[in-house]
Amino acid sequence: MGNGMHQIGEAAAQTGLSLRTIRFYEEVGLVPPSGRTAGGFRLYTDADIERLQLVKDLKPLDFSLEEMGEVLALQDQLDAGGAAD
Repeated sequence: MGNGMHQIGEAAAQTGLSLRTIRFYEEVGLVPPSGRTAGGFRLYTDADIERLQLVKDLKPLDFSLEEMGEVLALQDQLDAGGAAD
């Protein structure tokens, strides 16, 4: 995978999530798209798609939206800080 931008259909295909679900995750602030095309189509990076996959993996564990947001925030902190070897 490169670090290209993917439209919502590609993000859905890679994660197995529906377009409706991906839009819902955007609405509640869990996974906003990283960009938009000139025509207004959502664009997702590989990192966004990994984030969607993480939310999908958390869903069956009955995390609330707030809890999922906290997990994603922790993930962001880890990604930003980098792992110390």
